[in-house]
Amino acid sequence: MWEAFEKDRASIVGGALQALAKAMAIYPNVQLDKLPRMADFTRWGYAIAEVLGYGGERFLQAYRKNRNQSNEEAISSHPVAATVVALMKENQSWSGSVASLLGELERVAEQEKINTKVKTFPKAAHILSRRLKEVKSNLEDVGITFDIRHAGDSKKVSIQKSGSNVIPIRPQSGTLKLTGTDSIEVKDIELSEDYDEFEGW
Repeated sequence: MWEAFEKDRASIVGGALQALAKAMAIYPNVQLDKLPRMADFTRWGYAIAEVLGYGGERFLQAYRKNRNQSNEEAISSHPVAATVVALMKENQSWSGSVASLLGELERVAEQEKINTKVKTFPKAAHILSRRLKEVKSNLEDVGITFDIRHAGDSKKVSIQKSGSNVIPIRPQSGTLKLTGTDSIEVKDIELSEDYDEFEGW
């Protein structure tokens, strides 16, 4: 295997550098409608997919699918996040004290058969505030935002849902604005027909 690699190393490295150089040329012109976390990675992935001939939109679709799957796993494995999502399926918004929210989440968890006996499910309001902050970005990715503020001797939480339903990660689309050319053509870069560039993303 190493002998084969050494034999082709020059062409592999040369092809990678060639693709990187072309991606660097168009990177400043890559514009995404909405930038997720790891925004630079997303823009670079879009640019590289463009110069390799796969298309930036195809990269975005694969990346969104991967992020959706990862986020779903993170939410389903976190009892507070899973219960908040269940609560907001039937509510556009919710507000009240953190203590009241804890009681509501316990009710929903019982209804949805979510295990509240695990250590990560809070037994007190101040622990709930901490648990909510742990999954803030995950909830935002499915269209749920919350705000916790002091209200006298207690804390008040307001939860909002985007749209009429809790949604997967918001779709994003990209555009590539080029100066002086309408297309990018990459030559001398060949990949096996069996190569799946986005497998496992």
